[in-house]
Amino acid sequence: MSKRSFEKVEIFDEGDNDRVDDFSWNFYTFINQIFGDEDVRKLIGKHFHSETYTFCPPVKGTGVFRGTDHHILRKTQPPKKKWDPVDEGIQDTDKNKEDTLCQTYTIAEYMTSHLKLIGIIAPTKKIFIKSNPRMTHNNIVDIYRYILSNNDFITELLQIIDKKLKERIFNDYRTRNIDDPDPLILSVDSNTAEKVLQKILNTLQEWQDGGWQNFFGLGKSTERTTRSKVRKMNPPYGGTKKRKTRRSPTRKRSPTRKRSPSRRSKRLQNKAKNKNK
Repeated sequence: MSKRSFEKVEIFDEGDNDRVDDFSWNFYTFINQIFGDEDVRKLIGKHFHSETYTFCPPVKGTGVFRGTDHHILRKTQPPKKKWDPVDEGIQDTDKNKEDTLCQTYTIAEYMTSHLKLIGIIAPTKKIFIKSNPRMTHNNIVDIYRYILSNNDFITELLQIIDKKLKERIFNDYRTRNIDDPDPLILSVDSNTAEKVLQKILNTLQEWQDGGWQNFFGLGKSTERTTRSKVRKMNPPYGGTKKRKTRRSPTRKRSPTRKRSPSRRSKRLQNKAKNKNK
């Protein structure tokens, strides 16, 4: 496969909103849709074992997810029966309007348990870091790349993609526009499974380069929240964080109590006395 070169930029700033928008449709076409597919998720479970979770069919969404499929994980051990990114406080569309990443969060959580099981990451390692969205999404992209580095997985993934392209299962969300709100089918005539895999890899690079900002802010509960504010939270996407130094509180002395001289001041006083003798 020939790897498409992708121009790296520091940020997708205010002038790059078109790139963020382009990324969002690439994401829905090549990540959200394909890794939300039940056969692909079963394939992940087959090649990457977890003693904590199993993948299960999506549940019918409620609330803001009404009318959609919502992805969760089934827990293999009590006390909880399921792992839901909404219940865990990771997915919040009131705060982050475009955060429809339940399929990605569940894969990341599942793979984290696998990587801890085989000793690649420490048992205390956290993937989801609420105070640092950029790092969270870098971690997620790294997990996808780890999955796609497994040759046996890739062989079977290409077979699934090829089969579903021929069955005209996948949509091409990049074709959406105002006049035609319904996406076209991802055509097998212009796409091979190898090409789709390369587009997955390209989209992961776009995600890391700044597309992650698509999933933060602009929700109804974030008053005047903008993507530029999100960037400021995460160096180098907007300045550096200054460490706050803690000042120890000033000790109050009693006004009636004399301050006892220090060892150094006593020594200086004695030296002065000896000079005067």
